[in-house]
This record gives sequence, structure tokens and C-alpha cells, in this order.
Amino acid sequence: QVLIGAPTDVYALDAETGQVQWVFNGPKQTGILQAGDNIELARLQRAENNVRPMTVPNPWSAPTIDGRGTVYIGNQEGPIFSLRDENGDGKVEGPNEVSTYDTGACFSGSSSPAIGDNMMAIAS
Repeated sequence: QVLIGAPTDVYALDAETGQVQWVFNGPKQTGILQAGDNIELARLQRAENNVRPMTVPNPWSAPTIDGRGTVYIGNQEGPIFSLRDENGDGKVEGPNEVSTYDTGACFSGSSSPAIGDNMMAIAS
């Protein structure tokens, strides 16, 4: 699989043909700040160190795909998503195909979940 992303959508493509296998319509950004940026101390530290006041990252982290084809990907709003097109209809939606865990902190575009035996490590 090859994954591409629109501002809020995630697409899975066939690696050989480029055909869309499925699409997940991701969450819309809820405000001007990313998860974790609304903490006053974080904003003060950024101002004191001449760091831009908002994260403004790519809305998605880099994805990780397990052996069953489940995609794990973090979002700028704080949750990490588990995505799998169980019924093969080309859309990933509903509780059987989408699981989330809210970390409360933004995922940068360069971070990626790491998976192992009964374990996942994330950086947000």
C-alpha cells in the first residue's frame, strides 16, 4: 500500500497500479491551535525562545501499516487512529473500521507510530 493525504483525508493506494483502495475522511481542524498548543506555558516558552506561536504542521503523522493492512496514523488534533477497510467498500468509517485514542498532543508530520508484539510506541 501507498498512502497519500489531503488536508483532512487519508487515501490508501495500490502500490502497483496507483488505484485508490480506500479513503478515510479525517476530522476537521477545530481551532487555530493544535492539540497541546493551548497550554499557556507552552505558548510562553515559544515566545521566549523565538519559536512560532502555533505548530501548524502537516495534519497527519507519517503512517505505519501492520501485517494485516491496518494503518496507524496520528493527527494534529491529538488522536491516533487505527484504520482498516474491513468490508472492502472503499470507505473507512464506523466503529468496526476506525478506532481512536486521544493523546492530547499534536503529532508532527515527521513522527510515525512504531508497532511490535502487543505494543505500540508513539511520540506526540
